[in-house]
Order: sequence, then C-alpha cells, then structure tokens
Amino acid sequence: MSEVTTTREQSKVVVGDALVVEPSGFDEMIVALNVDYDVRGPVVRDGAIVTGALGRAHDLPVAIHDRQEPGRYRLVEGDDEEWFGWAVGPTSWKPELYPPSQVLWRSEGRGDRLKFVTPHDDLRALALVGVRPCDVAALRVLERVFLGRHPIPTFARSRRNLFVVAVECARPASTCFCASMGAGPGLDGDVDLPEEERDATAVIASITLPEGTSGGDVADIVAALNAGGSIT
Repeated sequence: MSEVTTTREQSKVVVGDALVVEPSGFDEMIVALNVDYDVRGPVVRDGAIVTGALGRAHDLPVAIHDRQEPGRYRLVEGDDEEWFGWAVGPTSWKPELYPPSQVLWRSEGRGDRLKFVTPHDDLRALALVGVRPCDVAALRVLERVFLGRHPIPTFARSRRNLFVVAVECARPASTCFCASMGAGPGLDGDVDLPEEERDATAVIASITLPEGTSGGDVADIVAALNAGGSIT
C-alpha cells in the first residue's frame, strides 16, 4: 500500500484511506488540481448543467437540481447547499478527452517541396470533477474503442494523464437506466477520487494514485483534502 506525505504538518494519508471532507477542503482540492491540471466539471450554462472550467468549488451548480422527463429538461433552485444534486445532463465527457475539432497535421510549403508537420502536444493534463458512475462506464467503452487494436494518439495522451474525481449519484432521474446496464448509481470501478455527497459534505471513499504519477505529484491535493477533513 502506497503512502502520500502531505505538505501540511507532514501528516500522512495512506492510499486507500477514507476522508470526510468539509466544503472548504473540497474547494482547496480544486485549487490544488488547477496547479497541474486543466480542471473541468459541471457548470450551469444556457439553462442546463454542462461541462466547463472549474476554478473553485463555487463554480459548481450549488443548490441546483434538475427535473428530467421524456422530452423535458429543466433546472430548479433548491434551498440546500448540494454541489451534485442532479442527474447526468445533456453533455458528455467525451469531447474533453477527444475534441470534435482538432489539428491532426499541418503543411509547410518550401519552394517546390511540401512538408507535413505534426502539431506539438502542449495541452495540460486533464482533471474531470463530478464524473458519474454511468460516465465512468462510458469512459471504459471509449477506452475499448479508442485504445484497442488501432489506438488513437490524441485520446491516448488525454487518457494517460487523466485524473478523475467521480461522485456517486444520489438523485437519478426518472429517465435514467444505469441500474439495468450495471453502471450505477454507485461506483464500482477504479477512479482517482470516488466520492459520495452527504449534506454538502463530500465523503471521499478512497484515495488512489492516477496512472503514471508518484505520491509527490498529488501530495498537495491530498493535503488540501486532509486540511478540510478527517480520516475515517
């Protein structure tokens, strides 16, 4: 079992520990993620909960819930402080990992010669916050398709450096079908930070290290969580 040493008072959190994190700790985690990652998560835009940039916890759809029925979708504001009190919205995480528009190659004309150049990959590592169990199952399908016999390089690079903060679904919609597909509403797969929200307090079920990183790379993230919570 790996150990991660935090930067605050050198307290240690063992990978696999559970943490009860207060809102302030969750906010610090998002701030810490932004140091090394392009952080994306649920935001309210154009009357729907969609994916967007996350800088702080207040960017999340706080106290916003959805009402989904066949042919109908609308948002309603509650009197609570929930961050994740909604079901999966009209967008998916696929465009974050495999953008629908991307430059595959460039050409340069030099006299009577034509040179083809592969663009430099200068994208930051990606962190997805608020991924639902059914979304995790969808990511597995994308991996089978895009990392199979003929891997797609752009997706492979995004997936290799991906950090996933998944949240169990406490408010599935009447149109959801995750249970029949074995994809929720609870988490059963390997993600970096599986969570369950309870009255605006995030319960971190376990801490795992993202692929290709060392304990030091996520020390600040764990420190932020540990500063706002307690080990259970």
